[in-house]
This record gives sequence, C-alpha cells and structure tokens, in this order.
Amino acid sequence: GFRNPLIDSKALIVELLNPEEVLAGENSQARFGREILIDLGGLGAGNILKILAGLPEFLRKAMLKSRLTEFFTLPEDEKKEIITNVLNTAPAVDFKLLSNLVKTWMEVLCEFDKDKRKAMFGVYVDVIVVSPERLAKLNVDGFISVFTSLSDDKRELLITSLNDLINDLPDDKKSDFVDAIPETVKKALKIS
Repeated sequence: GFRNPLIDSKALIVELLNPEEVLAGENSQARFGREILIDLGGLGAGNILKILAGLPEFLRKAMLKSRLTEFFTLPEDEKKEIITNVLNTAPAVDFKLLSNLVKTWMEVLCEFDKDKRKAMFGVYVDVIVVSPERLAKLNVDGFISVFTSLSDDKRELLITSLNDLINDLPDDKKSDFVDAIPETVKKALKIS
C-alpha cells in the first residue's frame, strides 16, 4: 500500500509491468508502469491490506520493506494517519489473511535497526493513547499467536525495542499506554 491510498475517494495503484517474472521468483526486479486510480467505494486502505495479505510471501515481504523504508521518512502527522487507517481497517480484513501480513510485517520490522523499530512502535503508542478503543476491535489473541510464531531472536528484538520505548515515555503517556493494553498482550510482550 501507499501511504495514503485514497485520492478523490479512489485507491492509487501502480501497474506491475513484469508480474510473471516477479511471481515466478526469477530474481527479477519489479518494474512499475503507470499510476491507476480505482474507485473502491471508499475502502482503499482495507482493500490494500487485503491485497498485500494475499500476495505470495516473497512479494509481500519486498513490498512491506519498501513501504516501511518510505514510512520512516514521512512527517509525523502522515505516520499517525497511516497507523490510524491501519488500525481502523484491520478488523474488517479476514484474520487468516491479515495474520500473514502481520507476521511478514513483524519479520521485516526486525530487519530494521532498533531506532526504527522504536519509531514505529512510538507511532502506534501515540495513536493508541489518543483512542485506546481501537485495540478492543482487534483480534488481540490472534496477534499474540502470530507474534509467538516468530523465532525467539525476532520476538526478543521486538520485545526489547517496545519496552525500551515504553521506558523512555513520559510517565503520564506511559501510564495511559500500559493501561490501554490487554493483560494477555502485556504478558506476551513482557510489559510491566
């Protein structure tokens, strides 16, 4: 997905010029063509999540890595808008598909340095503190299951980055965030 997939209520996509080579895994670089705007009835972000989740892993991983690299360069308000859109649309995506996307996202996030992981988690914290009810709409136990399916080293990278961020938060924000987190998540992520 693009950082803001709706343009005049239409989703922005870019034509893939060599899908056969990319999908065949022939180590071909994806070549992109023209931009296309599609009317998805205002459901751009949700459909983008569904599309990304349904891609083969190697392509999903490459696209997520590219999107995360771009994400880290954005102004804070755009980052918050993206995370807000993701949290708002995620409950509408079939969890089996969404779990593929979330797992790949976690694995790709582990490839970035600790500061980038903390920055990503920081945006989530900012959005959750403002509207903690968003968490209640998510399949939290499902996300924990996805998290526990990661390798031990990846889980530890994510736990350490998140807890370092939490420890660096001002006391009031830390308290608001920790209070918003379900107990099962606190246990899985070693949040105290």
